[in-house]
Amino acid sequence: MAAIDWAAQTAGTVYDEPGCGGVPNPNLDLGQFASCPRGFLAVAIDPRTMRDSTFAQGPVNPRFSNASTVLLVGKEF
Repeated sequence: MAAIDWAAQTAGTVYDEPGCGGVPNPNLDLGQFASCPRGFLAVAIDPRTMRDSTFAQGPVNPRFSNASTVLLVGKEF
C-alpha cells in the first residue's frame, strides 16, 4: 500500500454484519448492537475531496470488537 499522508484516519465496526442480523433497524438498541461481535475497517479521508479509502479491514473476532479508532505508526497500525 502507498503511504497515506491524508489528514484523517478512522476506524469502526462493520455496521451491516450478517451474523448480527444485517443492517440495524431505526430503533437500534445500542447495547444489543455492541454485544454482537463485528468485523472492523479503517479508512483514510482526503480532506480536500472528502473521498475515503479503506486501507485495512478484518473479520469478526469474538475477543475484540467495536473498533473506534486507528493509529498509524510507520507501516503498522
